[in-house]
Amino acid sequence: IPSARISQDHGRALRKPFGKEGQKIIFFPCYHPAAALYNGGLKETLTKDFKKIPKILEIARKNPDDQTENTPTNFSTSPFSPQQPPSPVQGKLFE
Repeated sequence: IPSARISQDHGRALRKPFGKEGQKIIFFPCYHPAAALYNGGLKETLTKDFKKIPKILEIARKNPDDQTENTPTNFSTSPFSPQQPPSPVQGKLFE
């Protein structure tokens, strides 16, 4: 997700198009566990984010054919993030 920032988007599931067919799949950005070794303050953040995974899987299993972005729509009780503005086009370093 080119426009994502781990410090802002961690712990929020995103349903985004992927692959040639554009099927929407769930992405769950989170810090790498080793980050907590270098920055002890991230341990609590990682723990909170990892505890959201069962809920995300439950929602995904209940709605396996749902292809809308960032479902379900009740974001106040969901670990899914709200609709984000379109990503800017990112240039490639080696073309």
